[in-house]
This record gives sequence, C-alpha cells and structure tokens, in this order.
Amino acid sequence: MAEYTSGSINISGLGSETDWDTIIEAQLTAASYRYNQMDDWKSEWEEKAEVLRDLNSLLLAYQTALEDFNTSTKFLTKAATSSDASLVGVDVDSDADSGSHNVVVNQLATNDIWMTGTGFTDTTEAITDTSTTLTFEYAGEEYTLEVAAGTTVSEFVTQFNSNPETKDLARAQLISNGGEYYIQFKGMDLGADNTLVFTDTGSLDFTAADMEQTQTAGNAKLKVDGWPTGADEWIERDTNHISDIVEGLTLHLYDTTSADGIEVNIEVDTDAMQENILTFVDYTNEIRAAIMELDSYDDSTSSSDDDDEEDSSVDVSGSKSGRVLSGNYGIEIVEQNLKNLVSSTAPGFAYYDSETGLGDKYSSLAQIGITTCTDQDSDSFGLLEVDEDVLKEALEVDPEAVAELFAANGSGTTDTSEVSFVSTIEGITSPGEYDIEYEIDSVTGNLVSATINGNAATISGWSIIGAAGTPEAGLSLRVNTHTAGTHEASAHVKQGVIPALSAEVAELTSTENGVLTIIADNYDEIVANTEKKMEQEQNRLDRLERDLTNRYAKLEALLAELEGVQDNLDDLVSQLSSD
Repeated sequence: MAEYTSGSINISGLGSETDWDTIIEAQLTAASYRYNQMDDWKSEWEEKAEVLRDLNSLLLAYQTALEDFNTSTKFLTKAATSSDASLVGVDVDSDADSGSHNVVVNQLATNDIWMTGTGFTDTTEAITDTSTTLTFEYAGEEYTLEVAAGTTVSEFVTQFNSNPETKDLARAQLISNGGEYYIQFKGMDLGADNTLVFTDTGSLDFTAADMEQTQTAGNAKLKVDGWPTGADEWIERDTNHISDIVEGLTLHLYDTTSADGIEVNIEVDTDAMQENILTFVDYTNEIRAAIMELDSYDDSTSSSDDDDEEDSSVDVSGSKSGRVLSGNYGIEIVEQNLKNLVSSTAPGFAYYDSETGLGDKYSSLAQIGITTCTDQDSDSFGLLEVDEDVLKEALEVDPEAVAELFAANGSGTTDTSEVSFVSTIEGITSPGEYDIEYEIDSVTGNLVSATINGNAATISGWSIIGAAGTPEAGLSLRVNTHTAGTHEASAHVKQGVIPALSAEVAELTSTENGVLTIIADNYDEIVANTEKKMEQEQNRLDRLERDLTNRYAKLEALLAELEGVQDNLDDLVSQLSSD
C-alpha cells in the first residue's frame, strides 16, 4: 500500500470505460494515512526496543570482560625469580608478599623402584608354568594379582599394568641390558609413605628375595629462610612441587642445592599491572563510545544552520535529525551511572591523611592519572585518558594500593587498633563507611552491646556482626582492647572500581528489574497496543473497500443503463432526421 498522509483526492473522467479499480485504490490510499502513521510509529518503537536490547548485550559483554580483573588476585600481578632455576623453579600469585627467600634442598621426593634379580632371554618365554599369584603392598595396602600358567614375560607386564585396582598405583616395564630383559616395578606416587613391597611371588620365575631396590620412596627435605634451625631438621613434603610453605609461592624442586641454597625473589610486575589497567580503559572506552553514539545527533541530513532545540527524536524541518535513542532517559541513566563510578571516590574508600596515616593511598582513578577528556574538539571527548607518567609513578610508589583501588571486593579497614576488621559476606555486605559504637561492662568486663550506623548489632564474645536486613549485614569486627566503658570507631568496607562497575552493570541489565529491560518491555507494550489499533484501522479500510466496490458497481450499472437510453435516443433522432 502506498504511503500517503494527505486525505485529498481528485477524480475526473467518469464514464462507461472508467478504471474503477484505480479510483478505489486512490481513495483507499488517501484513507490510509492514519494506518501509515501508526505503522511508522510502530517501527520507531520497535527500533528503540531493539537498540536498547543491543545495548544490554554490549553491557553484558563489558561485564564479562571486567571479570578478568575483578579480584586483587587476578589484577595484582607478581613475578618471582630463582637464582638457579635448574635447581629450584618458582611460580607466584598475588597472595605472595614481595621480598626474598633462601631455599636449601637436601633431598628430592622420590618413589619406590625395584628390579627383578632374574633376567629373561626372550619376552615371549613363560614366566610361570603353573597358575600362581603375585602379592605386594603399596602404601600399606595389600594387593594380589592372579597369573595364569604359560603367561609370557610381556603378557605379565601388560596384565600388571592393566589391573584395575593398582594400575594407577604401581607400574611395570621391561628393561634390557643388551642380553636379557629384567622387569622394573615402580610406585607412581612420591613420598616416604608410598612404599612398594613384594611379599610373595608364588611360582613366578623371580623371587622377592632376589629383587633389588634401586630407589627408595622418600620425602623432599628443605629449609626455607634457615628454618627449621636444627642441622638434621627439615621441612618434608611428598612432592617436588610445593605450594604450602610460603603463601602464594610454589617451589618446583629439580635437584638438591648446596648448604648456601638459592635465592627466590618476589616483586610486583608493574608492567603487567599497567597492561591490565590500559586494557580496562580500552574496554571502558568501547562501551562509553557505544553509549555516546546512541545518545548523539546525526548531522548528515542537516540542510540548514537552524539551532532548533525541539525533541531530538523528531525530524525537525531539515535541521538536526536525532538518532533513535537520542535523549532517551534509559540511555542517560546508564551513561551517568557508569561515569559516576569511574570519576568519583571508589565505594568504601577514604581520602588518605598523611599526618595520621589513615585512609587509602589512592581512592579515585584521577589520582593515578586516569581522567575523562573534556575537550569537545577532541576525538577522545567523553572517553578516558591515561597519563602514563602519573600511572607509572603510582605503580612504583604503592602497587598494592593501585590494585586495591581497581579490584578490592569486601576488604576492609578500621580507624583504630582497638577494633579489627575481620570479614564481610560477598553480595550481602554493602560497601561504605560504618560508625561503630560498643559498650564493655565495668563489672563483668564483657562486651554487652554494639551498634553499627545506629542499628543494633549481634555480639558474640568479642565479635560484633552486622544484623541481617541492614547494609552492614555480614560485616564482622573484633574488639581488641577490653577497657570498660562506651567506645566509638569507624570501619570501611571497600569495593574497587571494577567490582563496582560489574555490580552496576548486573543491576542495569537485570532481566527482572534492570532499567533497560523495563524500558524495552514498555516499548514492546506500545508496539503491541499500536498493532491492535492498526488491526482496527485495517478492518475499517477493508469495510471501506467493500463499500466503495459496491457503490462503484452500482454506479457502473447505472451508467450502462443511461448509455443504453442514450443509444435509443440517438436512434430516434436519426429516424426523425431521415423522415
């Protein structure tokens, strides 16, 4: 159907050869302007809903990208080096403290290895002439393997390695000295407890008494930073890959060392941290640019310099044609909320007081050189910019504080040693500053009451815990000084920029109450209501078409009748003229 918005029509040339279909179509087209307006209206709201859902998908992708940096463990990168990596290799994570350690390795962890004392000239010769059993112990547990008469040497090795009870505990293989084949048995686990003992070889062609132990199961033995101090005292582990001595540090033992040991150094990898920060800035600028594009004007169709300030979603007489969501309050909410989290003090952080030493070294991104470009003539207007010199200096001064600014998630501090921060519950305890007041009874000397931000808190011994249903729910504190009286303190629960952004995106994109979902659903409702009205209008046009068809059919019949009368009159006139 042609899209006309005017209701006027001119009809001429009525006659017996009139094209009634064209006339009816013209009248229907003129009558369809309301339908066409509603169709345009529906398309506009459909496009708005689609764009909002596209933005929702972009935000979810942004949230996924942020997950690479949403904890200090992921964000704070540390590196470790060994003075002799051929003897002791090292791996490290962010839990390790910067510094150095001396490691002395006296012994590697080993497994038990045994060789048969009897050799075999051929792997196809039988290892027993009668059915028998092999009994052995591994790590204190006894196992029995049944061996059929006539089993060859190679078949025996295969059977031993295939035994479902022990195939992961002990293995056998053939070793040749160039003339004969010997069977080697070895325990698969390292450590002194994982011994392999053969107690009965039955009628096999080798005996337990003749077997030779070529390696004894033993623990790794080492000292770290001179401890244990006794000459014959060692830290022992049943593995050569040890991660439970120094927090965050894994030692890979490859060989023994001298008594002087080797040096392991741990330091923050500030280059890797800076790369993480720049990646975060890139991700954030991508989502900012996408949002600004949705909320910007399109000047490509402008034909004048008119500064008309009417609603940007409407095409204003050849001036600025706004994009489909320009000025949309949902877009503005998303844009402003995300900007606020990046430009303001991180939730729960406090400005640093150099005199008292209280507060956070860095509490906003601006302090480490990350700001928003305000130059409207710049291609970077509205995007984050990084002063890399300032950033490098911050990383050199206090890399842990930089990492916390980005990735803290439920960590906390107090303003006094009299009360210690213990823990929070992720997703329950809200970030922020909390005022604590507690009372210690002068008679019993016990903690008898406490409040957090004026709300009654739960007390247990010397612990203060935020009550359920309050912002401080799950906040756990411990009273260290037990002086009678009423005391005050404050605590901060921190949430770094990245977890804060991730939480905000989760709220904005929630399928239940996210602002984008709510608005898109409202637009869907508008579309559905418009479709109902369009259906009603279409029904009206269908009725009009039927009515016009009937009316013009009657008119055609009348014209045909009049044409017949005209023909008769012409005949009569002709006859009169001939007389």
